[in-house]
Amino acid sequence: MGEAEAYIQLRLAETLFHEMEKLENELGSGSLAFQERLTVTMERLHKLKANPALSDLYSPNESAHELQISQLQFLLLEYYLGMLAQKINTIQVSGGQNDRSVFVAARLKNLTYASALLDAFLDQCVNVELLKRSERAAQLSQLEQGRKETREDKIRKWQLAQEADKALQHVLHIRQQAKDKDDEDLEDIERECLFKLVDVAILKSMEDQAAIASESEMLETMVQMAKLTTNDVFQAAERTPPPQGQGIEVTHINPKMEMKKEVIRGQVFQPGHRLPTMSLEEYADRELADALARQENEKNAPVGPRRIDQLEEDGDEDNLALVDDATMRDRAWDDWKDANPRGIGNKKGSQY
Repeated sequence: MGEAEAYIQLRLAETLFHEMEKLENELGSGSLAFQERLTVTMERLHKLKANPALSDLYSPNESAHELQISQLQFLLLEYYLGMLAQKINTIQVSGGQNDRSVFVAARLKNLTYASALLDAFLDQCVNVELLKRSERAAQLSQLEQGRKETREDKIRKWQLAQEADKALQHVLHIRQQAKDKDDEDLEDIERECLFKLVDVAILKSMEDQAAIASESEMLETMVQMAKLTTNDVFQAAERTPPPQGQGIEVTHINPKMEMKKEVIRGQVFQPGHRLPTMSLEEYADRELADALARQENEKNAPVGPRRIDQLEEDGDEDNLALVDDATMRDRAWDDWKDANPRGIGNKKGSQY
């Protein structure tokens, strides 16, 4: 995928996500057609996120008001993947309690994978100052300690979600009108719409992470109860399957007149299309490992000097050494912006 095509696909990511939401409402997340479409869409978004042409969209010195349209669209990719990963359905094969334990284990992996993607999205929002560090820290503390939300917290979050959704719908309406009229301010309207969409995505990500934590706790309890109740759940997976027949024994004679016996395994009725190379669970395991590795690398990455406003949020404004480092960093960044006015360079993202 070239650079031009990557930016085109980046613009279509929002449409793909909303099409999946519409298809879920029509068919249900458990339908085979929806699951097949879900797999294709997630693979498409993963390839887009890993595209080298989009790897240098962000700069460590950029803040929220400096983000371009393509950067906001790329930021939302992990949110889309995190929301879609929760809809992955594990196909159960009837056979007793062992199937239930396998389903529970697979569901836990999917939830962990989805939570890791939402974590990456929220952390990136903190880095570009779209989410306050104090709010993110409070959310992580609540998840780690397993505290339940109070009635006041739920009401406040519901009100914030309603306000954000209402603002988003208003901007979407303005964007559609601007597209119909070919408005010159369409780029600014699109950027404002993406900011509102990120606000809604942050609230939904936090809400879904709380739901994921509750469901994971329930599923882990089910696994522990199964272990205490009977060991047959796990012994059944280790049993040797019954023989499926010896097949047809055929004798071949090669050009050297040597005789060789083969067994033909009833492979007559095979599908005419290529079968998947891996299951959804295997794909989720691989992506989860990559997401956790990236998250660990981000945690271990050296932390540079913070800005003055970040020190105030973290409560470190009284530390003179940190304040001096932050002052020098802000001055250097201001000098760079004075020497390089906005728009002086050729931004490739605006060419497509």
